[in-house]
Amino acid sequence: MREYFLTLLIAAVLTYMFTPLVRSLALRSSAVASVRERDIHTQVTPRWGGVAMWLAMGATLVMVSSLNLVGKAYSQELLGIFLAASFVLLIG
Repeated sequence: MREYFLTLLIAAVLTYMFTPLVRSLALRSSAVASVRERDIHTQVTPRWGGVAMWLAMGATLVMVSSLNLVGKAYSQELLGIFLAASFVLLIG
């Protein structure tokens, strides 16, 4: 149970750390959704939110891959989930 909690904690902390970095990169590179009349948001919104989650997920999987309960038991499944998430990230 501790390994699952550790995995959750690592993923949450890394996502929290990566989000401002990816947001600033998106704003600097103009990867934003501009404000239009038909949209709800009233400010320019960065479009790269999934990149921060993808980076955190990849880093978490690397960190917990040596844990018995998480990494070794589910190595093939975790690889499949990461590859599927990479595909979703690439196609948008």
